[in-house]
Amino acid sequence: MVVVENPAEKGGHLESLAQEHAHLTAVINSILMEGTGQILVDNLHHPTVALVSHPLVYVLMGDSETGAAKELLSHISRHRSIVVPNADWSSLLRRHWGIRLIASTRTKFSSRSLDLHHIANLKDNLPEGYTVQTISKENVLKIYETMRELKGIIDFFGSVKEFLQKGFGYCITYGDEVVSVAATGTPILDKDFEVQVETVNSSDHRRKGLATVACAFLLEKALQRGLTPRWDAADERSAQFAKKMGYCDPEQYDVFIHTMLLIAILRKLKILKGLFFLISLFKPNAFE
Repeated sequence: MVVVENPAEKGGHLESLAQEHAHLTAVINSILMEGTGQILVDNLHHPTVALVSHPLVYVLMGDSETGAAKELLSHISRHRSIVVPNADWSSLLRRHWGIRLIASTRTKFSSRSLDLHHIANLKDNLPEGYTVQTISKENVLKIYETMRELKGIIDFFGSVKEFLQKGFGYCITYGDEVVSVAATGTPILDKDFEVQVETVNSSDHRRKGLATVACAFLLEKALQRGLTPRWDAADERSAQFAKKMGYCDPEQYDVFIHTMLLIAILRKLKILKGLFFLISLFKPNAFE
């Protein structure tokens, strides 16, 4: 079975396959509809299986039992998240990579309990000396240079210009310095988008609630516009922050990466786990 490249601008015809995914749907739909990723399929006219490749993530979809499914796995490089729609795909990945496959738990939240009154109260906690601004043509390049996570956001839009046209966000400044950002992490499609929040790696600005204020401004505008701001937490800190903002109904699921055998063995022996824990003690919290 030979897989072929599907034109990125024609990713919309994979919508029926993409509907199998219950998680990170705003991310998946934005890649397909905006044409920001590479797509491999088993058939250009009637695909039954597909691999969507993006600089930040791989997405598998379709029937994992087809002959082309395993071939698609050969096009997945190491150390990039792999999103699958069901347990059948998870089993295929485990059989294919064995110990080299590493699972990571994410948590999806519902926005149904977001409350404008609660969010408005969170907006009022901006420390003295800081200013909230909308992300605009005048400041977006400065934000892009300062905030590393915004570079990932731009990957989903394709360019800064596209972000300004199809997304929005807020930044907090201290003098001329951008210190915290909350923005639409994906283009707004069907009134949905993923939320992206980041604070600079600086002890001068951490633990002041800056991310909370920036995110409150973002959520308030989204709800006033009738949008659905989705939250998908990659770790416990992000999950706790989501609850603080008012999200509810946490639902855990796994995403995967495959790695070198030595790294997998060290991780299995919990050597790397201890090292990562020590590093985390000094890692800044993007949600503070």
